Amino acid sequence: VRDMIIHPDTGKLEALWVKPTGALTGHVVLQTQDIAEWKKNIYVRNEEALADPAEVIKIAEILSDGRQIVGNRVRTESGENLGRVADADFDTGLFYLRHLYTQKSFLGLWNHDRRALSYDLIVEVLPDYILVKDKTEKAEKVKAPLLKEKDVVLDA
Repeated sequence: VRDMIIHPDTGKLEALWVKPTGALTGHVVLQTQDIAEWKKNIYVRNEEALADPAEVIKIAEILSDGRQIVGNRVRTESGENLGRVADADFDTGLFYLRHLYTQKSFLGLWNHDRRALSYDLIVEVLPDYILVKDKTEKAEKVKAPLLKEKDVVLDA
């Protein structure tokens, strides 16, 4: 696995860039729908799941759109530069983004400070940067107390 192809409007991981082992061909894509199991290794249904990105319409459209997640700059609504998206994590069952990890660089060298941003802070993904909510906004408080294991909930 070399990289991720993430839909900029939904935050869904649609495919992975893959370099097949032992093959002289270039990179191909593996759509998440073709992943049979994700543990220490990624298991696919069959070898035909690997495809040229130009042959998969949905992937070709995402790639031609010009809006990317990983590598894109991140700015807050107030204009603060948070660096570039260096990495992201996602739910391996549903394939939706959970967090973006930003880093700043100076003269091409990455700063060691990483900042994690929850996916729900993203306002919009643009070609030049990702716009996120200012950190001053607080998350809503939980309205009901959390249930303890011994508590029983009955539906009427």
